[in-house]
Amino acid sequence: MGNRTLLAAFVFAVLLAGSAAYWVHESGHKTEESGLSCAAGESLQVFVDVYYPGELRPGDYIMIDDRITLNFQEVSSGELQVNRANFTLPCVPRDVIPKLFEIRVGERVFSPSCEGLITTPVPSGGNGTSLSIYYIASPYNLSEVALIVSPEGYSFEGLKLENGTLVVLISPGGGDEGAIVKSQVIGERNWVRIVYTDGKQEWMGRESTMGEGECPIWIFPESGSE
Repeated sequence: MGNRTLLAAFVFAVLLAGSAAYWVHESGHKTEESGLSCAAGESLQVFVDVYYPGELRPGDYIMIDDRITLNFQEVSSGELQVNRANFTLPCVPRDVIPKLFEIRVGERVFSPSCEGLITTPVPSGGNGTSLSIYYIASPYNLSEVALIVSPEGYSFEGLKLENGTLVVLISPGGGDEGAIVKSQVIGERNWVRIVYTDGKQEWMGRESTMGEGECPIWIFPESGSE
């Protein structure tokens, strides 16, 4: 429970810094005839993290029938990275669930598979009330993805599984930014403990989920082990 609280505080801090971390979209959107049943006088803040092999730029959104499409443009291809965006919708559907949304990148379409831990309302700066939701989406299986934070002064090098231990290989140098790792080893969850090592010394590690559903996990050094 403590880890979930810590992670919630971590993610909420990112959301509050949305002007720096998230592309914000309040205009330039396209709303078509919608069959959605909406609550009057409210807007919906949709925070979404898209784990994608390259950089994305968020575009418009479309509300039509029983679907809300969030459009993205691929800027460049590359390694798996997190692309953050915030869409403001002038409607709070009666049933706000992940399958109501779809992410479109060109011809690639996928839905959020993870509902983030943060559902705390974020001030919209306008009139009326605003509800916020946080989703995580990817064309990949997010249960095979982890954000791995290394001990201070070290950087991530690789993963291996040894006798029920998930070994996180690290090396001196590098910043405190987490590494985004996709691995079948992560998806199988066949470990009972996590250990960081640089080949000379070891640090115990812990894990926490980033939400409910098919979600990435967060792997980090155990407090006091650094």
